[in-house]
Amino acid sequence: NVVNIQTGQWVGKQSGVGAGMDSFYEYLLKSYILFGEKEDYRMFQAAYDSIQSHMRRGRESCNEGEGDPPLYVNVNMFSGQIMNTWIDSLQAFFPGLQVLSGDVENAICLHAFYYAIWRRFGALPERYNWQQQAPDVLFYPLRPEMVESTYLLYQLFDEDNPLHASENKYIFTTEGHIVPIDQRFREKQWEDLFPCEDGVLAEKVLEKDPPTNTSNCDRIPDARRFALPLKSVYMRQIDHMVGLF
Repeated sequence: NVVNIQTGQWVGKQSGVGAGMDSFYEYLLKSYILFGEKEDYRMFQAAYDSIQSHMRRGRESCNEGEGDPPLYVNVNMFSGQIMNTWIDSLQAFFPGLQVLSGDVENAICLHAFYYAIWRRFGALPERYNWQQQAPDVLFYPLRPEMVESTYLLYQLFDEDNPLHASENKYIFTTEGHIVPIDQRFREKQWEDLFPCEDGVLAEKVLEKDPPTNTSNCDRIPDARRFALPLKSVYMRQIDHMVGLF
C-alpha cells in the first residue's frame, strides 16, 4: 500500500481494508453515490470482489452454517498470504461501506465483531491482535469509523429512520467531511430506483445504472428486519472470539 514515487516500486506489500487503504475503497463508492460516475462503481466492485476473495476469512454466510465468524485480514498483495494477525480501528468503517453497497449480511457480522471489541475494552484499540485476543497498540484517538458504521446500520434497521429518508440530505466520510447525497437518492424510494423482480434487480435498471444498494431485494427477511440481526449463537461466538467470556 506504499509506492516509491521516484522509482515506481512498491515499498509496502500489505493489502487490507484498514490504515493506508481504507479511503480508497470508501471514496470509490461514495463518489459514485455523489456523482453517479459508472467507472467509480466498476472500480469499487472490482476491488470489493478481490477483497472478498483474498482477505475474507471465516464461514461463507454471516448468519448461517458452521465455522469461524467472517473477518477481513491483512495479506501480502502479491501472494495473498496473511501478513500479520492484527486489525486496526480504521477498518471499522468497512461495515458501513458494506451497507451502502448492499452487502448487509457481511456488514452485520463485521460490525458485531468490532462492537464486541468495544464492549470488552470500552473503546477500539488502535490495533487489535485477533489471534492473541489483545491490543497491539493501546491508544484510542476518538476515531469516527465505528460510529459511522453503527449509524448506517441503525438507519437501515430502524423503522423510523430508513436509509432513504428524504431528510437525510448528506453523507459523512470517515474523515469527517460532509458531502450532499445525489438528488435522486433524496427524493425517491430505493424501490423506485432499484425495483426487484423475484428477488433480483430488474433488467432495465441494470442496463441503465449499476446499483449501489440492493438491500431491499429480499436480502433481509421481514422477521429480522427490525430485530437484532445476528442470531444469538453467532453473537456468543464473536464474544468468545474477542475474549468476553
